[in-house]
Amino acid sequence: MLLIPTPFTASLPSSPNLVTMLLEECSSRRLSVSLALEIAETEFAWEKYLKSFAASGDPAAGRMLETVRVIWRQIKERIATCPVPITQPTAEGAIQLAWDSGGLYLDVDVLPQGGVHWYFRDRVTNEVLGTDEEPLETLPSTFFDKLIKLTQSY
Repeated sequence: MLLIPTPFTASLPSSPNLVTMLLEECSSRRLSVSLALEIAETEFAWEKYLKSFAASGDPAAGRMLETVRVIWRQIKERIATCPVPITQPTAEGAIQLAWDSGGLYLDVDVLPQGGVHWYFRDRVTNEVLGTDEEPLETLPSTFFDKLIKLTQSY
């Protein structure tokens, strides 16, 4: 069973390597330094929050966290400025990542037994997509297309 991690205050560590990484990120993705710093600070805090899931000692937590990190890398390759998702444990023991722009909602549940389920809803058109019964090993391109659409509506 996963413990619900406690809230924490995000802070960005001072590190020459981190500064170098941020400058390279700014240059390669044409981001302003202030935006890159804001993204890095948020992602650092999110990663710290994710690590708190592993504190439960549940062997599935490590596997789920690795899957979350793989999904996040795939997202960042497509959407450099994607905001970190609302992240929470579910009653079924999964880790849920969710984005909500008001009109659009998208989530992915990383399951303790392996695989993922995802769900998308456009509240204006009532379009609904996602996984039905069987979990997927990887997310389809449709998931990423919907996330791009959602992040553009922020």
